Formats: sequence, structure tokens, C-alpha cells
Amino acid sequence: MKISKEYPRQTGSLTQTLPRDLKDKIKDSSHNEISAENVSGNSQDKNKTKVYEPRPLTPQDPLYDEVMEQLSSRPVKPKYWFEEFGDYWSCSCGHINRGDVCVGCGLERELLRSLFILHKPDEKESVLGERVKKTQNNIDKEAEYNKAVLLHRESSSAEDIDNIKPIKAPAVQPSSEVAVTGNRPETETPIPVPVETTSPPKSHKKRNIIIALIVVIALVFAGGVYYIYTFIATPAKEYESALAMMESGKYEEAIEKFQSLGDYEDSVKMIRDCYISMGDNHLKSKEYNKALEAYRTAQDMNDTNEIKDKINAVKYQYVKDHVSKGGDTFESYLAELKEMNYPGINSIYDKYYAWHMKIVANGSEDDYSTNQTTFSRFDTVFFHASLSGGEPDETISLYYVVTWPGGFKETQSLNSQWKSGSKITAHFSYPIAFMGAEGKLNFKIYDSQSNKEMGSCTVTFEK
Repeated sequence: MKISKEYPRQTGSLTQTLPRDLKDKIKDSSHNEISAENVSGNSQDKNKTKVYEPRPLTPQDPLYDEVMEQLSSRPVKPKYWFEEFGDYWSCSCGHINRGDVCVGCGLERELLRSLFILHKPDEKESVLGERVKKTQNNIDKEAEYNKAVLLHRESSSAEDIDNIKPIKAPAVQPSSEVAVTGNRPETETPIPVPVETTSPPKSHKKRNIIIALIVVIALVFAGGVYYIYTFIATPAKEYESALAMMESGKYEEAIEKFQSLGDYEDSVKMIRDCYISMGDNHLKSKEYNKALEAYRTAQDMNDTNEIKDKINAVKYQYVKDHVSKGGDTFESYLAELKEMNYPGINSIYDKYYAWHMKIVANGSEDDYSTNQTTFSRFDTVFFHASLSGGEPDETISLYYVVTWPGGFKETQSLNSQWKSGSKITAHFSYPIAFMGAEGKLNFKIYDSQSNKEMGSCTVTFEK
């Protein structure tokens, strides 16, 4: 499909249908622009005919769907690309226009510009190509000249009009364009330019402003997309990934993810929650040191009563499991919990720091381990007592009671302050051995303050 558009110089309408034989020649020509003399043969009044073949709009074009959607309510559907050259423009219906509204379908120039400008195809692939660029100035100058002629005609007589002398425009470089006079080609006559035309056409300025605005909008849009992707979309995705790791028990990996997010959302709180969950798991596994380490890290981030209770719970559980073993760590935790009167700690404390006494009997003054149960009436019995327990640096007062065969009892105070690790030795024998009675000899030690029995040992005298 080819569309012809005529630009008048002095007289005649804006559009004019070309003769059929000239149209046929135009169809066979590979040139974009043709200048022809008026069919009437008037050499003084020439019309310049522009032949333009619009670029079809196909479904493969990137903005095809958008254009169709925007213009779906229009009676004439878009078939071609919107193009601009000088003050003239080609509508999506294929009609050539010079005003702001297409005379063919009624579409506004600004609307088409806003739809097509961001997706305009490469000029090299356009039908106009470089020729449109080269002839844009000539088209604009011709328009200015026609305007000057009309203004002069309104203020002058017919005689004055005949005396108007056009000023030659700068020489135009030869191109592939052809001027046709009948059937004989000739070079195109330079277009006269009025003296008043000294500044760039307003249409060019307007177009440059629009292009600049579009560039600015594109940059702002690109910046917005970058900001959304970098500071909103990506962190949100990483945050969801960290939550999933946390829920599946991968606390260390989740902590690394949350740390990389900085102060995004509640990442800091989630890191603390991860450490608390790690501590809970270690406590269930009786890994007390690891549990305390995790809880204390969470405590450094935010010290609350909740985390203090968890730390004390770890210490209490450790103490319960180490009553029989003791140790420095055990005694340290026990003292801390005792000071705060932690529930259930008093019974453990009393049990651990209770006094204990081991008593053995034998015939040696220095043997604190061998235990002998029977003796002769002629032997001397040595009772060895080893004291343990009590609170750190605590001392105790003691006394003993000996019950001889036959029921005679003897009580004696142990004049000293005894403490954990003390060793006590007492020995007994008959003054007259052959007169000594046979039977059981019982030795007991008591707490002087509470009269509580600390320990005992019984031996038997024989012949």
C-alpha cells in the first residue's frame, strides 16, 4: 500500500490525488521521494509530491499488544507504525497529516507519539531511512516559505506578489531522489528560504524536549526498578529463605542469612530467636556448655527475664546431674542458685554439703582403709574416722560414745573443730585382758550441736 501526500506552495488544497499513470510509475520506483510539475503545465507554480510507504505494524512487534489494547475502542484499528518527519506525521491508519489530529481516523498525534516513541524501529530499517532525515530541513523551509508568501499576499497587491524573489537555500547534496517532468528526470530545484527563518523550527525543539523528557523518565524508571529489585525484592526473598531454614532447624545457616540482611524487617530479632532455639536443643541433649553459650549470645543481644530463666534452668539441670560427681563448676552453679533461692536447689545443696563420716576398725594405728570385724580380748582395737562434706570452710564439733560388751557406755568429747578431710583415731583395749568380756564393742561419733549420729563401727571380742 502506498500513500501520497502533497505539500502546496501558494495555491490549491493540502491534498491532491496524483494521476493514475504517475501512481503506477511511483509504484515501480524504489525511490522514497518524487518531485513532479503540476499536470496543468504551469512552470511558475510547482507542487512537491512526497511518496511515503508506512511500515506495517505486525504481531511480532514488541508493542503490538499494548497499541491494540490502547486503541481497541477506536473505529479504525492501527495497521502501521507512527512516523514523524518535520511538521508532518504518518498516522497508524496510514494517513499523512500536518496538524495535531489525523484527518483520516481522528487519532491524536500526541497519543500516537506516547505509544510508539519508546519502541520506534531502527531508522535504517524504516522505509524513509536516511532520506527523511536529509529532507526534513527542506520540508520545514518550504513550509516557512509558503507561510511567508501567504502573509505577504494578505498585506500586498497582486503586483507585489509577482515581484517576490525567493532566497536560495544552501546547496543540497545529491541523493537518489528523482524529479519528474513528464517522462524526463531532472535534478531537484533548491527550495527558497525566507529571510526571517534564522532559528530552528519549533517542531524540532518540541521534539527534542519530548525526547529529553522520555530519556529522563526512562532513567527514573530504570532507577526505580533497580531500587525495587535490590532493596525490596531480593531482601524479601532472602528473608523468606532464612525463615524456612530456621523452621527446619538449620539455625546456623539461618543466622548467616539474617546477618546478611542487616536491619531488614526483624532480622536482628530473628537472629536472637535462632540462638535461643539452639540453646533449647542443646539443653534437651544435655549439652550444657553449648546451651549456655547460645543463651548468653542471645542475652548479649537483648537481656530479658526470659533468657535469664533459661540460663538458670541450664545450671540447675547441670547441678542435678552432677551431685555425685561434684567439681568446681558444679559447686559454682550450686552456690549461685542457692543465693537466689532457686526452686528445688535447697534439697540438692543440703545433700551435697551434708557431713559424711567413714569409720573402719583394725589393729594398726595408721591404717585408715582396712576394716577388721573380730579381735581377741588381748588385742587393742583402733577406730579410724574420716570426715567429709560440709560447706566450704565449715567446721563441726564432735563427741563419741563407746559401748562395751555387757552394756557399759563411755562418752568422750573430741576437743577440736573438725572440717572436711579431717581424720580421727581412737583406740580401746581391756586393762586386764584375761578378765575382759567377750562380745560386741560399738563405736559411734555424734555432732555436738545437733546430737546427730555421724557414723559408727562395731567389732567382736573373742577368746
